Amino acid sequence: MKNSTCPLTLIKNLSLGLLVLALPQMARADDIPATVTSIKGDVTVVDASGQHVDITQGSKIPVGDTIKTGADGTVGLTLTPGSGTVVMPNSSVKISTLDFNKGSDGSNNRKIRLNLKNGSLISTLFKKDGHSDFQVSTPYGVAAAKGTSWEVIVSGTTLTVEVANGIVKVTDPSGKVLATLNQDQQYDTKTNAVSALSDAALQALLAALQTFLPDLTQQQLIQSLQNATINPSTDVNKNAINSPNQ
Repeated sequence: MKNSTCPLTLIKNLSLGLLVLALPQMARADDIPATVTSIKGDVTVVDASGQHVDITQGSKIPVGDTIKTGADGTVGLTLTPGSGTVVMPNSSVKISTLDFNKGSDGSNNRKIRLNLKNGSLISTLFKKDGHSDFQVSTPYGVAAAKGTSWEVIVSGTTLTVEVANGIVKVTDPSGKVLATLNQDQQYDTKTNAVSALSDAALQALLAALQTFLPDLTQQQLIQSLQNATINPSTDVNKNAINSPNQ
């Protein structure tokens, strides 16, 4: 007698196969949605299926969605507790990972991955209450921070990273380190050089955080940055910038 496979077994195997194929498209169990804290002008969201979704203040944007802003569009997003980003005009960014969990000691653990296709993001991250791993990837490199406030800009084929405080490591798409930036420094792939961050750039970065992330939990960091812009060159103000994030 020939061996025959039970129809129920065939169905079970087929179902498992379909599940495996679907796994890469599923959100991770610990992923949480971003929350819109403020919105201005032309802002659209495209979900993972390609559908356009309307958003307002308070809307939840899940992992896998892409945010696009027009010439007058800006949107502030709380990503996880203690982290947020501002999507600036003429930008396109995909939320790839928002992994947030509590450690056994009660610490907050964050893993954030944003994919900036073009435009700019101004982000802030409080590291003092746990472990944080925040990366902004672009076609021309990756900017990774453990705790800081910084901007990532993609203009044409040039990647620029500006750091207000903390430390940001910039790598090329293959993982080679291009620069390690500290407070008040910037780097761009066009010149391949690290230079001082201008007062105007620092002021613009601060204004975006204050305007579009008003309820982020690290208000003391934003206040320190505001005080530091009065005279960024003084040692007193440089310490004020660093103190909440040390």
